[in-house]
Amino acid sequence: MKFPYLKEAIKSVFKKPSTEIYPIVNKEAPEGYRGKINYYPEKCVNCGMCIRVCAPGCITRTIEKTEEGDKITFNFYQGQCTFCSLCADFCPRGAIELTKNYHLAVTDEKDLLVSGTFIKSFHQSLLFNHNNKFKINKIKGQLKLNKFKKALRFSLRAFLLIGRNLNFGEEYIYKRIY
Repeated sequence: MKFPYLKEAIKSVFKKPSTEIYPIVNKEAPEGYRGKINYYPEKCVNCGMCIRVCAPGCITRTIEKTEEGDKITFNFYQGQCTFCSLCADFCPRGAIELTKNYHLAVTDEKDLLVSGTFIKSFHQSLLFNHNNKFKINKIKGQLKLNKFKKALRFSLRAFLLIGRNLNFGEEYIYKRIY
């Protein structure tokens, strides 16, 4: 009877192990490693881009109305996260960061939840006039009108460019429009 690995097993008894003693010796993660998420609510502007790009849907946002403004809470459930780093890449203010921390084995599921809360207050000069009358509807109406004017100008320019390419004169196009 042959034991092909017996010779190798006897040699290995007297050698240093080829693996790391992980819990005792902590190994540094390589550069660019995408580990545990850090969220900085003071940098967040509540654009929601992180929620839109998160494929597994591990980012949630709750908004509560308070007297100071909107109390906004972002929750990142890392048990569902694929650590793709899209949320951090798309964050315009750098409020989300993936660290080199790879110690994510936990006994309690709540330890995988990272959350942060901030209050988004309303800008007083924009929302209230000198008599403290609410004028959001007027501002929204003006914004809608500005968007319509901008879209109309853009479509007119596009029509003019198309007309020039078809060898129509500008006078002909203006007569057809007005």
